[in-house]
Amino acid sequence: MVTCTADPDAKNSAYAGGSTKGGDSAWRMRVPAFSDELRFQSGGATRVVTFSLKARASITMGGHKADAVTWFDNGSWVTSSSYGSLSFIDDFVKAHPVKSDLGKSWELFLPQSSYLYDQKATGAVAPQGGN
Repeated sequence: MVTCTADPDAKNSAYAGGSTKGGDSAWRMRVPAFSDELRFQSGGATRVVTFSLKARASITMGGHKADAVTWFDNGSWVTSSSYGSLSFIDDFVKAHPVKSDLGKSWELFLPQSSYLYDQKATGAVAPQGGN
């Protein structure tokens, strides 16, 4: 058994000196992703950059030809040799380490009245009795 993004010819690398293992890409996808088609129909003028907490989400959104594909793995932001790393992402990760947010609570940036929906909107809070 393998994950849907496992690629024996790819090598993952972590930004900001983090650690990672394995290799992931869109190699197992047998069809183009939406982003691949978008790039094709725009003659390559479209830039595709994805960020996700999981490789499978970032890679399947980015497709085969994304400019940057980044996901979070074992405490590090990671990319693959199939996409390459970008210096601006490395700079951002170094300037904003994930560990600096541990223990913090999320709070609204603007006053509540500035938002169209309140925090009780569907999906904004866990359902009663839910985990």
